[in-house]
Amino acid sequence: MKFSLTTKVNAVLVLMIASLVAIGLFSHQVNRRGIDDARLVAHTQEVLRTEEKILSLLVTAESGWRGYLLSGEESFLDPYQTAIQTIEPTLQSLRQLTAGELSHQQRLDDLDVLVPLRLALGKKSIDFRRANQAESADLESLAVEGNVVMDRIRVLFQAMADEENKLLQRRLIAAQASSARASVTILGGTLMTALFFFTAAFFINHDLRLRMRAENEIHRLNTELEERVLQRTAQLEAANSELEAFSYSVSHDLRAPLRSVNGYVSMLEEDCADQLDAEGNRLLGVISSEAKRMGRLIDDLLSFSRLGRQKVERMSIDMTRLVRGEFEYLTRAEPASAPRLELETLPAVSGDLAMLRQVFSNLLSNAIKFSRTRRNPLVQVGSSHSNGEITFHVKDNGVGFDERYRDKLFGVFQRLHSQSEFEGTGVGLALVQRIIHRHGGKVWAESKLNKGATFSFTLPTHPPTRDKQHQS
Repeated sequence: MKFSLTTKVNAVLVLMIASLVAIGLFSHQVNRRGIDDARLVAHTQEVLRTEEKILSLLVTAESGWRGYLLSGEESFLDPYQTAIQTIEPTLQSLRQLTAGELSHQQRLDDLDVLVPLRLALGKKSIDFRRANQAESADLESLAVEGNVVMDRIRVLFQAMADEENKLLQRRLIAAQASSARASVTILGGTLMTALFFFTAAFFINHDLRLRMRAENEIHRLNTELEERVLQRTAQLEAANSELEAFSYSVSHDLRAPLRSVNGYVSMLEEDCADQLDAEGNRLLGVISSEAKRMGRLIDDLLSFSRLGRQKVERMSIDMTRLVRGEFEYLTRAEPASAPRLELETLPAVSGDLAMLRQVFSNLLSNAIKFSRTRRNPLVQVGSSHSNGEITFHVKDNGVGFDERYRDKLFGVFQRLHSQSEFEGTGVGLALVQRIIHRHGGKVWAESKLNKGATFSFTLPTHPPTRDKQHQS
């Protein structure tokens, strides 16, 4: 039975569509598995950080009371008091994080006894010192008993850390396997699509060759033109598929080697620092700094790529409180060198709290960064209302930029200043623009060289009574 060209092509197209649907479904499952693996890895890392925090608090408390015992100065007890207030809620947090792990819960039961006992021994030493009744034998006995308890605490935490590290390795391997499966799926899908496409092209080309014998030169030229178009389309589809596979690999597979670089640098600094000269130690610092900068760049790229899929969770937001809190957070490390903030009373808006916090974090950090060279750095934040939308602006008196290049500001990796002058990854303003567009607004910038810059964006007005309320 002889089939027409249309029948052959339709059959191949049906196979192509069915194949693409199957590949899409499988890719979705692999992607969800990868997200689950990443979540589990983050959970394990959070458990390890919490365990380290508890041990650090115990060491801080012990250092505080030991300083007091040696000097009698009450100021040494300030970190001790802060630590004992924080240890109990941190232990409860660790218990919640490990709620499904029986071995951890059993060790936490022991820690619930040992940690208060260690603090009680410290408190007893402090009371002896305050009453001037601390004989050397008494303090020595308390110190010995305290060291025994602390050793038992460290053993328990070490066992928990060992178990979590093993779990972390398994989860990292699972995450890498998910990434590999996704790459194989994309490659297999590309090859299968190309196979079906070339099959269709073969049928078309075969029929056209039969017709060319009876057609004139014009028809032959049109056929060749059609073949060239088909070839260009196939090349474009293959290039797009390769670009998707490359982007996926860049955003996920670079994390493991970066972690290895940081790990080996840390081991070298700990084990071999005294064997290296000053230049060697400096180079180790450069390697570590650059690896961390690459990690931040990958994080920014992932944030930028995920933002398009993230759902906007609207709530009523107190923008004045949001800006003040974010400014205080950004300047807490060096408050003395922080610029002066002039903050107007801003209207409440309806939007996604996390996204809008990211907007002000990026705009305020830029204003702080580019005005820090000024004698009297100043950051001004205000707003205006017109035509059913609110315009917010963040202004600084920093170095500014040439307005001829302002269209480059909101592109990924677009920087108007070198890394040596001002640090950054070149992704922050692209994130700002995408978030504001997701909220239905627009963003722009105005500046003159050495006369500061103003970044403005708009948000549509929404009735705040329909949204959840921002309380923090």
